[in-house]
Amino acid sequence: MPASPPDRKGSLPQILAVTVAAVVALAALVGAGWFGYQWATADKQIADTRDAALDGARQAAINLNSINPDDIEGSVALMESSTTGDMHDQIEQNRDQVAQLAGQSKARLDAEVLSAALTELNTDDDNAKALVVVAQTSTYPNQQPTKQRVTWTLDLSESDGVWKAAQATTMGQPVLLEGRAAGSAPAPADTPAPADTPAPAEEGGP
Repeated sequence: MPASPPDRKGSLPQILAVTVAAVVALAALVGAGWFGYQWATADKQIADTRDAALDGARQAAINLNSINPDDIEGSVALMESSTTGDMHDQIEQNRDQVAQLAGQSKARLDAEVLSAALTELNTDDDNAKALVVVAQTSTYPNQQPTKQRVTWTLDLSESDGVWKAAQATTMGQPVLLEGRAAGSAPAPADTPAPADTPAPAEEGGP
C-alpha cells in the first residue's frame, strides 16, 4: 500500500509567518542601519562644527594679540576679520586710535596659541565659548623681547561660515615667561647692590 503524502495542514500559514518574520527582521535591520547612519552623520556634523569653532577661536586669539609695526593697517584689518557684532564695530570705530597707538609705540606683538578648548557649543544658535592660552611676545625698539602667558575667554559666533570672536576677556594677570615685565625695576645684576655703596665718613672722629 503506497505511503500517504505527508500532512501539509498548516504549512501555508507557517510559510507566511516565516516570510512575514523575515520581512520584519529585514525592515528592522534596514531601519537600524538608517538610524545608525543618521546618528553617525549627526555626530560628524557636530564634530566638524566643534573643530571649526576651535579653529576660529585660535585664529581670533592670534589676530587680536598681534601687531606688525611695518603693517599696522593690515594688523588692524586682521583683528576686524576675526571679530563680529559689537566687538567688530568697536575695533572699526577705534581703528585710527589703535593704529596711532601702535605706531607711536613701534612695538611688535607676536602671538602663539599654547592651548585651546571649547567650554560650550550650541549648534542650534551657532554660538560657542572657548578658553585660549596665548604666549604673547612684545618687542620694543632697543629692548629685549618680553614673553607673557595670557589666558582669554572668547565668546564665539558663526558668521558667513567662519567662527569669530563676539567678545574677548582676559582671565587674571599675564604671567611672565621670558624677559622683564614692562615698568619693572632692573634686575639686581644691572645695578650695584646697596651694600656696594661706601658709607659716608663720620664727623668728629679721632
